[in-house]
Amino acid sequence: MKNEIKNHSTVKKGEIERKIEIIAWGLFFIWIGIAFLAGLSNGIGLLGVGIITLGGQAVRNYYNLNWNYFG
Repeated sequence: MKNEIKNHSTVKKGEIERKIEIIAWGLFFIWIGIAFLAGLSNGIGLLGVGIITLGGQAVRNYYNLNWNYFG
């Protein structure tokens, strides 16, 4: 799949952006659920959200996509 994403003739950038966004939102909701069920502090919960956000931006940067500014 990595080769397909790198080859922009087979996969459009919009599809890549959509997949990244879906994965990031999924990880976000999974993390929020874990944080609430485990009774983690707010700081740890926000730290996890920050890591997920930065990870999503790093993936976008890897595929030469524009940054997402929470629009």
